[in-house]
Amino acid sequence: MAVSLEAAAQKWKRNAEAGARNWHGNEAAFCRGLAKFGLSEAQCMSGIGARYNQGVSSVGPGEFAQAIAQTPAQKWASRFLEGISR
Repeated sequence: MAVSLEAAAQKWKRNAEAGARNWHGNEAAFCRGLAKFGLSEAQCMSGIGARYNQGVSSVGPGEFAQAIAQTPAQKWASRFLEGISR
């Protein structure tokens, strides 16, 4: 089943808004999730996990929810197309 870019963008918007309500910023949980892909928790905590923690520490749940609410789905769509065309 083919999905249109507009439908994908709207799905992103719904999921991002739902995710904003469930903000957690839990570095350990993030690293446990990445361990399923073969990255050890120690590697994660010293690399991508530390950067994740830095990012979520700089923005609170309310600020994140507000930013998502103000981001048009079309912006996601254009960034998605840019990303896959590299």
